[in-house]
Amino acid sequence: MLAKGSLLVLLGCKLSSAISTPISQHVLGSPEFGAGQSSAIENGNHIFNAVHSSMRQWGSSIQHNGMSFFLASMPEGVMMYHGTHTAERVKGMQWLAFEIEHAENFARGRFGRGPGGPGGPGGPGGPGDPPPSASSKSDEKRHGGSGASKLNDEDEQKGGYLHMYRTNRAITRLLYIDGMSAGKTDLGTLDTQDILLLNMTGDSLPMHGEHERGLKLCAWGKPYNIDGFIRTEAGIEIIWCEFEDGLDFISHNRRPGAKDQGVEDSLGTFEYYRAMEARYQGIAGGRVTVDYSSMVSAFFYQMNLTNPDSERSELPRLLAPTNSELGAMRKDVEAVLARTQSVSVHWQGIADMIVSRYALRLPYLATKATNSAFKSDINTLLNTFIDYDNLFIDTAIKQCTHHYLRAAIPSTKEDFLILAALEKVSHTICSTLFAAREIMFSEKLDDQEMPPAKATKLISDMIAWLNWTEWKRCGACAYDEVCVVAIWPFGSVEDHTHPSCQNSTQLQVRGHGGDGYWRRG
Repeated sequence: MLAKGSLLVLLGCKLSSAISTPISQHVLGSPEFGAGQSSAIENGNHIFNAVHSSMRQWGSSIQHNGMSFFLASMPEGVMMYHGTHTAERVKGMQWLAFEIEHAENFARGRFGRGPGGPGGPGGPGGPGDPPPSASSKSDEKRHGGSGASKLNDEDEQKGGYLHMYRTNRAITRLLYIDGMSAGKTDLGTLDTQDILLLNMTGDSLPMHGEHERGLKLCAWGKPYNIDGFIRTEAGIEIIWCEFEDGLDFISHNRRPGAKDQGVEDSLGTFEYYRAMEARYQGIAGGRVTVDYSSMVSAFFYQMNLTNPDSERSELPRLLAPTNSELGAMRKDVEAVLARTQSVSVHWQGIADMIVSRYALRLPYLATKATNSAFKSDINTLLNTFIDYDNLFIDTAIKQCTHHYLRAAIPSTKEDFLILAALEKVSHTICSTLFAAREIMFSEKLDDQEMPPAKATKLISDMIAWLNWTEWKRCGACAYDEVCVVAIWPFGSVEDHTHPSCQNSTQLQVRGHGGDGYWRRG
């Protein structure tokens, strides 16, 4: 389990009998190491956040050490992009980007660097180490692989090619790996791939080595007919295992080289961020459907996810679990991949309803509201669930807890674990708000003064436990600004802890020195 912060304890309140809510018992895996209700409840906030942030650039960038897997699918007709040095159609395993700007950054000459410069983005696959073409040794040299050579001045000046591909059938066998799972860091962003799926440990863990990682992932997924792996870096990408299968090659457009007309309009970091910002809350267009009922998460298990780096205790790691524990989770992932398609519950939609209901109101109650405003807002949130003919608060808490969860009809074992997690979060919110309400209405308070500290502390402690990424959003930025958060390989420590609106000039000087967030290891 993660190192625990101060959890909510409703001391001195008359609501203790209402705090426990029965949840059906359902488990995965082996009796000793399998996933179960108690783990899902204990890690309810982390599971909730994983569901809420899935396939979203924003949450995946902030809570970047993903611990979960989901099956996903794409419909026929989705456009995808690939940047490379050649006009030839890609063969074998390679990378696809969902956004033009992501792939454009990789569309450069055989030995040229992308606009990000050293350590800057390299397009799908990562900066300075994107995946080489399976059929081209020159790609390996270009990407800084084991055969790297000096940059060729002439080739460096040439532009590359932007390829466009379109899915020619429904792609039903994708595995989404959550968090900043394409970030080549030693912070833990690669743990679920390298340690769990590929069973690599110690010196065998490659921080880069993307081509090898991609080949191994595809080999691991082949028995389950996995078409590819969806991951996130500075953009959301797919490791596509066989370019000859499932894709039509639409076009290949030559990009301007260093001396070509139009290069002055080439992609810069600011425009790249603008493209990512448009996908902070999802890639849109119905391009990917996540099967939330297939979720397998390390948070489902009684595993030690503690980070050995005490300064990064908020980031879970897979360094402490035993081989037996990891093996049990790996088997559960494989079991999900092996079963037939099930009806999926849209758990993210339920999480969105809960977040949109409370995200703005909770910080206001904790920090800004007067006694009068506090009472008014908390009654707005809770009165719906109170039957004034039958004033049993425990019944009202249950009504509040289950309000948004009633839409779910769980069918898989994973559904019941997600239900337990979301029920824990919803119950914590409702019981805490009712406890704060009791404090406010049991004392005589001046309307214009600030609420009692014990009431606001209940709310602020809950906010810390919930840890919603929504609370780090910038708000509306000016037209010449973007909301900047640290997204591998961009960003400073400040950008991670306090995302902010920045214009192109401010953005150019962030994260290019000793304060680069991803340089912390």
